[in-house]
Amino acid sequence: MKVRQLLLLGLFALLILFVVPPALAQDVDDINLDDIINALGPRSGDQLIFDIILYIIFFLAMITLFLIPDKQLAAQIMIFTVLTLAVVSKLLVGDHNSAILQACDLPMLPINATIFVFPLIVTGMLRSVKGKPPKARIPAGILGLLGGGYFFLFWALEQRNECNNADVVYNIYDTLEFASTYLTTML
Repeated sequence: MKVRQLLLLGLFALLILFVVPPALAQDVDDINLDDIINALGPRSGDQLIFDIILYIIFFLAMITLFLIPDKQLAAQIMIFTVLTLAVVSKLLVGDHNSAILQACDLPMLPINATIFVFPLIVTGMLRSVKGKPPKARIPAGILGLLGGGYFFLFWALEQRNECNNADVVYNIYDTLEFASTYLTTML
């Protein structure tokens, strides 16, 4: 196997290690495969636009990940992060059963900003191999532009009218309180 394939397999295993313990901590009755499938499926209304964009971001990030040349680990990790955050944004944000984040919550800014900025950074940092430009440069640039479109469209349709300053301050406090209780129970 190539080094890149081993790296991708290792990153996938690392992702599983982050996902499986919280799933195993739940009651067996609470975990339902239908809920996961429903959360991955397209929603209706304004949410359908976000779902389509997130699907395109996911598949374009997957294509870009496999086009990045070997020995460019930082670029691969950044695109893998975009891939992971697209799935997180699809599964954990919204009004379905598995959603734990709302549009006005504090973690939405770094999630959306990372989906926007990381592909643009990767576009600039890809090195040429044997004098040829890398094949991943164009898909990474398109991925960055699509991530920027998602970032600003999410703000315009979901956050601009719904989030006022009092909600944001409360959500920051709520996020910090959740993080502190999580850390104290883990330690």
